[in-house]
Amino acid sequence: MKKNVIHIFSCIILIGMALQYSPIQASSISFQQLVGVPRIESEFNSPELKTKPDREFTQWHPEPPTETRYPHEDLSVEAEAQVYTPPTAEQLVFTEAQVRSFDCSMVTDVPDIECKALVALYESTNGSGWNNNTNWLENNDPKTWYGVTVESRHVTKLILQMNGLSGQVPVELADLSNLETLYFWGSGLSGPIDR
Repeated sequence: MKKNVIHIFSCIILIGMALQYSPIQASSISFQQLVGVPRIESEFNSPELKTKPDREFTQWHPEPPTETRYPHEDLSVEAEAQVYTPPTAEQLVFTEAQVRSFDCSMVTDVPDIECKALVALYESTNGSGWNNNTNWLENNDPKTWYGVTVESRHVTKLILQMNGLSGQVPVELADLSNLETLYFWGSGLSGPIDR
């Protein structure tokens, strides 16, 4: 008796797993039909409501895995080896001029200390030489700056991979106390990220 019960439960588990991964659509054949349980007619499985035969086999195509995509993530950039190109003198001068002319006290969407951390990142990694620096230090709304995500008045994501950042990671980056996601891969950065 005990062997029969174990055998029945094993069969039920195997059938359940087979249904989960089988090419049979769940709506086309019921569990009761597979295990031989008499079918009980109800308003939900009455012949009048059926539009398909009881057993309909279709080719199953699994859904492709979905990638996690973040706002500002430039998916057209291939992850290939990049040759480090030192910033030009003009880029360095332009970056320095942008940093000097930007005033974090005018920014209201993030705390002053977080704004200064973003500005320090831009300055120390030659922001004017980035592949994409859209809106950085051009307006007072950091959530519109390329690669920056702001939630509840705090910077929560910096997604700047494959963006031509070069130089030292600024110590001020540790002031982004609500930062959850940081992507710098594919960049020519050096120095620790302390937090």
